[in-house]
Amino acid sequence: FLELFESRLDTVLYRSKFSPSIRNARQLILHKNVLVNNKYIKIKSYQLKPGDIITINFNSSRLIKKNIERAKIWPIPPKYLIINYRTMQIVLGTFKKTNLSLNFFYHLNLEKILTNYHQH
Repeated sequence: FLELFESRLDTVLYRSKFSPSIRNARQLILHKNVLVNNKYIKIKSYQLKPGDIITINFNSSRLIKKNIERAKIWPIPPKYLIINYRTMQIVLGTFKKTNLSLNFFYHLNLEKILTNYHQH
């Protein structure tokens, strides 16, 4: 469940510090500032696959650099994101051996979520 949420394009932009909020990440996507594997994506909930390369449109790179400079150091971006802040690129790695619940800032009762998910 969390893997699906964490592999969304808007979430990856937020987790990588390229945007200060999920809402801002969605704006970047909708205004054609984000490419996935060299193709513009306008779907904020686009599901990334391991190995996908996210690149920021060159015209938006100054805005992204400002977002990164303003970002708080904590929390550190997750280990499954390979981020190159110089080239403004992110590669989605694998979720193996990653505790995704550490990246989610709210208390989740995963057992209850999974039980409800399987009932529907």
